[in-house]
Amino acid sequence: MIDLATGHLGKVFEAPKACPSRKMEGRLLPGWSSVMDHVCKGHAGLPHYVFLGWDVAFGREGPVLLETNSGWGSFDFQVVSDRPIAETVFVSIAAEYL
Repeated sequence: MIDLATGHLGKVFEAPKACPSRKMEGRLLPGWSSVMDHVCKGHAGLPHYVFLGWDVAFGREGPVLLETNSGWGSFDFQVVSDRPIAETVFVSIAAEYL
């Protein structure tokens, strides 16, 4: 999980303890404010979608949006999070569109 306000990576839940990805926990993703700007602009161009999953690559020249998906894996979000999805901002956003 990524802290959307700061761009820091959260706990890696599904990887074995010896997995190299565990070393990324707590790290700051480079160019996070740029990522959020690009994602928000992209999402604004698709107003009929409430939730989208964005794939982003981090290259030498900064972050790049690769694609977006309307089937973004809400099941995984519930399984790997440290709290139920009902205790996240997801609920208030979904409620606006019901």
